[in-house]
Amino acid sequence: CCENGGTCILGSFCMCPANFTGRYCEQHAVTLPCGDVPHNDWMFQGCSLCRCGNGTFLCI
Repeated sequence: CCENGGTCILGSFCMCPANFTGRYCEQHAVTLPCGDVPHNDWMFQGCSLCRCGNGTFLCI
């Protein structure tokens, strides 16, 4: 079952609302500007693991 307001699709998948990700929408995703970090690089921002893509970090 989906968490954080996600919508169950076909009984197996979740469509997550903005700022949530994961199979069950269980992870809070935050976007931040990448600055000088190269595209597709991963790094920690505080306690979150973030990946730079298209100029913004997606953090989980």
